[in-house]
Amino acid sequence: MQLLNISQKPLKTTKRSKPSKPMSKKQADAMTLPERIRAAYSKDAVAAITGTIWGSSIPVGTWWTAHHDLASHPLMWMPVLGGIGWSAIKMYGFNRQAFRLDTETATNISAAGAVALTEVLMSFSPHLWVSVLFLAILSATNGIFASVNLQTK
Repeated sequence: MQLLNISQKPLKTTKRSKPSKPMSKKQADAMTLPERIRAAYSKDAVAAITGTIWGSSIPVGTWWTAHHDLASHPLMWMPVLGGIGWSAIKMYGFNRQAFRLDTETATNISAAGAVALTEVLMSFSPHLWVSVLFLAILSATNGIFASVNLQTK
């Protein structure tokens, strides 16, 4: 089974397999995280690689700037806040799915709290292992979301 094909030659199709159509944005938005993982890495290798790199680069840049540049460059708050905002939107949608509660209000509060905790600990925790743990979670989740979004029409 071939997972990724990054060669210039198109894949040969057999009688049993037809090339799949790109999914719509509505279909992508309705996916759960496990469905997104399967969709991100099963169809288009270029979109999977590009999305993973681009989606994870924003949390990595935010982490690096917050932990290494803020003390000496006060204006570096702007890219840190931008990176947190960029990531928080996707993480909020994921956390709404992951932490569903009895009422809509409780689900929204729970998701917002999880986003705030994740983003703040990744960006500002003085303990390296905590910030790197949340960096890995944010990088993986944002990479998956970007990979799927690159495959939508």
